[in-house]
Amino acid sequence: MTVNAGPAPRTLTDDELVDLLDAQRFGVLATVKRSGHPHLSTVLYQWDAKERVIRVSTTADRLKARQIRADPKVSLHVSGPDVWSFAVVEGDAELVETTDGPDLEPDRRLTITFTATRLYGTALDIPKAEPRKIRSTATPDLPHAPTNSASVPGRRSSMSSEQVTR
Repeated sequence: MTVNAGPAPRTLTDDELVDLLDAQRFGVLATVKRSGHPHLSTVLYQWDAKERVIRVSTTADRLKARQIRADPKVSLHVSGPDVWSFAVVEGDAELVETTDGPDLEPDRRLTITFTATRLYGTALDIPKAEPRKIRSTATPDLPHAPTNSASVPGRRSSMSSEQVTR
């Protein structure tokens, strides 16, 4: 049996979850495919902490929009500032038509909106290692011996062509 002496993951508090969602902008939206398997899309999201609502812009012809019409259950996974922390927001999504903007075609631009019915996440607090001291193995300054500068790449030789051919 392997014993892990490292720290265990800890559950993030509600304040930590809200802060993590506020600090990030990209997440992975999970919708449900016909087969029941998750469909994952990297998305840019907006988090309204006061209302506890997630908003994601999409278009009507995207797979995620079609899947939400069939089954509104969604999850948004958001990674923290390191690989050891994350937040997940779960809820039932609605598709809201977006009608503002000069270049928008009718019935094309949508906003996926869902209220957090469940919010959870964890973090793994790994202690920072003390900086290790590096011992110098350099030799003390010695008088420089003459070198053949022709053997150093990019360096011109101070020797004449006569001396080099001897």
